[in-house]
Amino acid sequence: MRAARRLWPWRQGSRSSKVIAVLLYLAALCVLLKVNVGYAIYVALLVATFVLVRRAWRDPAGIRTAWRGLPVAVRAVTATLILPLWCWFLSPLPVHPKEILAFLRNRDTGPPLASLASILYYPRAFVHDYAPAGLGVAILALFALALLGWIVLGRRVSFGEPEQVLLLAAGISILLPTFHPYKEPRFLATAVPFILLAAAMLASRLAHALPLPRVRAVVGAVVCGALAAGIVETARASDLPARLAEDYPLYSADPAYRQPLDFIAMASQGAERPAVIGSFNELSENLIRCRLAQAGGPEVAKPLGRFRADLPPFAVQKELRDWLRDERPDRVVSLRPLPESPLMQSSDYRTYNAWQLAAIAGLEADAGMKVTARQSFPETGIEVLIFAPLPR
Repeated sequence: MRAARRLWPWRQGSRSSKVIAVLLYLAALCVLLKVNVGYAIYVALLVATFVLVRRAWRDPAGIRTAWRGLPVAVRAVTATLILPLWCWFLSPLPVHPKEILAFLRNRDTGPPLASLASILYYPRAFVHDYAPAGLGVAILALFALALLGWIVLGRRVSFGEPEQVLLLAAGISILLPTFHPYKEPRFLATAVPFILLAAAMLASRLAHALPLPRVRAVVGAVVCGALAAGIVETARASDLPARLAEDYPLYSADPAYRQPLDFIAMASQGAERPAVIGSFNELSENLIRCRLAQAGGPEVAKPLGRFRADLPPFAVQKELRDWLRDERPDRVVSLRPLPESPLMQSSDYRTYNAWQLAAIAGLEADAGMKVTARQSFPETGIEVLIFAPLPR
């Protein structure tokens, strides 16, 4: 009955319960219409912001009293984490809740989330990519002890407000990517400074807990000397060119894509505002932008906004007309997989890029566009079409 009253509070419910019910209806509508629920979250944030500002305007003393009555840790988290994120979420362009939910539905490239390999993925990445092995293990051990001490011992360990904020930021920064299916070592970069600071904080506490000042000074000197020697030895022994060469295949396109890139650069000569449709991971829009810039080409127009792949042709034409009217490109570079291309079998391409094929078909059917250049590249399995608007 309680659940029913919350979902239908119009007779006996309070004003806040009615607002919550409307937001739940909006979220359900987004799900039914296959619209990103982030839009409903954004509307909820706007409503909550309006309510808070209105209350603060009417009763500023009450707001100050309520703020001072909160625990120190809650105030610290609110001031340093919640409020900045709240203000950031209010941005109308882009709608950040929508972008975050779209990221959370991103591709799955890591081990199963419930596996030990998933839990240990980022600790291993830290030791392999961000710190020498021995030092990295010591840093992670200090960080884990600091985090466990804060969580388990709680008030029995006198962590100050800044230390609690640091540990909270470090814990969240490593917890969120750990339980996301799309894993890469670079996603740990934002957590590394917090991990290092938390480990240094605990190391400082342990050093100051030593009984005699001379002992503390000796231990500190030995540790600093060992760290300095380790840094020098690691830098001397590391083979940076070999390490970079090892990572090239992970973050570089196949050299075979140079041919379509050169063709795009040649066919785009003289264009004042080109645009790109049909890009994918290996031949991304940014890679095309870079190649055009190398040839002294102009700035590329904003990409066509994503739409559902099952839109009817007239709806696709409307999306194209709106985009062409707003961006006014004088060339449109289109990349389409050949029928035998492995891209057509790729689940990643079908999920994130195949919607653009409807846009390319819409350009071909548009009487106001003409194909000025076309070439197939069997080695990469793609066909490049260059469209230009007809004079009106």
